[in-house]
Amino acid sequence: GLITADEVAFAGAQNGLINQKYYLYTGTSYWTMSPYIFTSYTAESILMAIYSSGQLAFDNLVKSIGIRPVINLKPDVLYVNGIGTENDPYIITIK
Repeated sequence: GLITADEVAFAGAQNGLINQKYYLYTGTSYWTMSPYIFTSYTAESILMAIYSSGQLAFDNLVKSIGIRPVINLKPDVLYVNGIGTENDPYIITIK
């Protein structure tokens, strides 16, 4: 799935505040899957996004920015090796 605004906020991002000191900060802008509002008057969807400044904010979908996929692991995962590339994929070890 895609990352949610809640997950980014738990990591340290704050709405409207520039912050580059949390582990999900990448220096690039990306969408979350969290809706902010849908305006029926203009038929416009507004989603939460993370800007390159590290700021959590909302914006309409006309902007072309990245996405950040995530996976959720069960608590019985012991550790993960690899960096997630084609040549060094993630290897997950469970109990």
